[in-house]
Amino acid sequence: MGKAGRLDTAMKVYMEMQGFGLRASGAMFVSLIESFVKAGKLETALRLWDEMKKAGFRPNYGLYTMIVEAHAKSGKLEIAMSIFSDMEKAGFLPTPSTYSSLLEMQAAAAQVDAAMKLYNSMTNAGLRPGLSTYTALLTLLAKKKLVDVAAKILLEMKAMGYSVEVNASDVLMVYIKDGSVDLALRWLRFMGSSGIRTNNFIIRQLFESCMKNGLYESAKPLLETFVNAAAKVDLILYTSILAHLVRCQEEHNERHLMSILSATKHKAHAFLCGLFTGPEQRKQPVLSFVREFFQGIDYELEEGAARYFANVLLNYLVLMGQINRARCVWKVSYENKLFPKAIVFDQHIAWSLDVRNLSVGAALIAVVHTLHRFRKRMLYYGVVRDGSN
Repeated sequence: MGKAGRLDTAMKVYMEMQGFGLRASGAMFVSLIESFVKAGKLETALRLWDEMKKAGFRPNYGLYTMIVEAHAKSGKLEIAMSIFSDMEKAGFLPTPSTYSSLLEMQAAAAQVDAAMKLYNSMTNAGLRPGLSTYTALLTLLAKKKLVDVAAKILLEMKAMGYSVEVNASDVLMVYIKDGSVDLALRWLRFMGSSGIRTNNFIIRQLFESCMKNGLYESAKPLLETFVNAAAKVDLILYTSILAHLVRCQEEHNERHLMSILSATKHKAHAFLCGLFTGPEQRKQPVLSFVREFFQGIDYELEEGAARYFANVLLNYLVLMGQINRARCVWKVSYENKLFPKAIVFDQHIAWSLDVRNLSVGAALIAVVHTLHRFRKRMLYYGVVRDGSN
């Protein structure tokens, strides 16, 4: 009856047998337990399990496996581990599936010690963990920032014959998303020394994280790797680097950022360098030079990027005291309907500051700092007069 799915009837017969003092057979217990487990009624199955053992019957290998895996998959780890321990004591070697079910659930519950203990027991028994088991364990170790342990497991996974590039990259992304840039760089070095490659998308993500955290020396090799892999630095990425230069407060960091801009090999950098040269070297006036660059942009694909670039470039030019060049960029930007964000007095640029990527507090600090630098540059170039005179 149980196997036919008539669980209520089967249980009623079992209860009547008990009422008459009749003893259920081992086969009947096994059939009932299997039926209730398959139906997802684990509490009833576990009660029958206990009654079976009290009646002096020893669960078989298949029954142990079924009830352990069912409880593990349902998230009832304590019960699953208790029965698993009984299974080992009874002399049964758990299957790879049983180990995997328990290990993956322990990993999902962030139980590092329990997961590692199961992994070690599994490998010591000569069993081969599955791909999903390795993935769950590596993700857990990455989230717990256990870099050395994760590296050891990944190498063991590789030795088992698995392709590890995807798993290694997934671990790297965990560190990047968590903001653990130092750990991400450390993991990337491990990958390189082990002959494991990652993809350009992740390299870019790590590069941007390094830039965000001011790790410019670490950022440049990442960008060079990105470019050498035939990946394209787009205008948004180039502009984001230029934005760091606009906000930069230390001279040695400015040198690093200029070096990074050069490493992009983007046409915008050749334009920026040409913008600061004289007309003799450019062989054309500034306005014509600026128009030529902006005419080369595909506005259907890069209008947003072009607007971002125009805003940041204006910030940079104003900070550098290059007012005439800034006016040319301003004029061409309006001609191309990019409408830069800036403050204008009497049709002349008075100020432009891009704080879109800053918090409110950081933006206020940036404004004060930048206004101070702006005033010094305006005094230096004679654009404004010192009020003390």
